[in-house]
Amino acid sequence: MPLFQHRPFDEGRGVVAIWHMTESEEELMAPLPNGDALLEEARGRFKAAGRRLEWLSVRRLVHELGITSPIAYLPSGRPYLKDDERRISISHTRGYAAVALHTDSPVGLDIEQRTDKVWRVKDKFLSHEEKLFLPSEKKNVEPMLVIWTVKEALFKLVDKPGVDFAEHFHVSPFEAEEVESLVAHETFTDERRKFSFSCQIYPDFVLSVGLPLG
Repeated sequence: MPLFQHRPFDEGRGVVAIWHMTESEEELMAPLPNGDALLEEARGRFKAAGRRLEWLSVRRLVHELGITSPIAYLPSGRPYLKDDERRISISHTRGYAAVALHTDSPVGLDIEQRTDKVWRVKDKFLSHEEKLFLPSEKKNVEPMLVIWTVKEALFKLVDKPGVDFAEHFHVSPFEAEEVESLVAHETFTDERRKFSFSCQIYPDFVLSVGLPLG
């Protein structure tokens, strides 16, 4: 069973789980009591096999975490558990799906494949200040992927249209050994809120999960 990782955070009030997508659609759904219905729904929603596999892998992950509630979506696209008070955030990248749950706090999650393509779009998400403290070597993509995943997760927490990642989201300077405890803030809303993030760097991907501070 390719449950890649199951990791608690925020003193056990939250959990991040990662699924390595290696099975067929039928194999993914076989243990679920409503697996046939989910298969039918996925095939009606998505023409692309990859999108179906991502969608089904998230449902399998939620099942493995002991949650029976269906996943529903707000008009903004933000997911929530229909019959469960816990908060959820969802992300996927090539070969992996991830879910973050928290008992009582909004949570934002992002997982991104490790690739140097992030250099091509750096001006779309890096602020001037972030460019100053990041390493300049093109080979060192990890710090840039950390910021990218933090801002993607922050976007899910802010959950408002019109955000500019470079202008409105700001990650405080950090060293390589500090990525498990990062701080970011947003200047898009009047509240100008701060958030804490934990980032994990793996051979295949980078993952960040965040919560509001205060």
